[in-house]
This record gives sequence, C-alpha cells and structure tokens, in this order.
Amino acid sequence: MAEFLRHADERLIGSGRVSLKQRQGLFWGMFHGDLYVTDQRVCFHMKMTGSTVMELLLQEIQGFMVGYSFFLTAVRIYSREGKEYKITGMLAKEVGEWLLEAGVLRLEEAPKAGS
Repeated sequence: MAEFLRHADERLIGSGRVSLKQRQGLFWGMFHGDLYVTDQRVCFHMKMTGSTVMELLLQEIQGFMVGYSFFLTAVRIYSREGKEYKITGMLAKEVGEWLLEAGVLRLEEAPKAGS
C-alpha cells in the first residue's frame, strides 16, 4: 500500500481520519481514509487501498466552506477546475482550521460553475 510522503521542504499542518464524498457523475462516492494538509497541498489517501483519491496543490484550490451534513460538520473544498470535495467526520472542524493555516480562502458561498 502507498503511504503519504512529504517533500523535503513541506511542513505538515494537520492530518487525520475522515470521510471524503466526491461527485462521480450524477452520484456521490464515499471514501474513508486519511487527509493530509501541508503548506503546499491537500491529499486524501483511501484507507482500504492506500490509493490517493485527492491531491490538490494549494494554488489549485479556489476555497472552502464549512457547513453541516446530517448534524455533522462538513467542509467543502472547491478546486479551480470546478470539482467539489466534501470532508466529513470527527475532525472536519479541524480541517477548516488547517486549511486556513495553509492560506486557503474561506468562502461565504459556493462558487458558480465555470468561475
């Protein structure tokens, strides 16, 4: 299984076990694994296979929003390419704090498609 490897000049800001929901066509896929937020990128490694499901350089992230999903905190990360990644779980609140520390913009509303 692959594991998360930091670059020599990369600082880990936060990491932990979360769930990732990612839109796949008309449906959402749910993955369980580990999220890593560094001063350069955000990565999600799926627990079962050890594969990387999401890896975004900070400059590829348009921003994030914090909300709720069935009474649980949920963080939505929006890429500049228009993809949306939804992070839930016990550490979701901390994920928002890690993203802020990494310099990712906190959005007040979801970006419009194509913006």
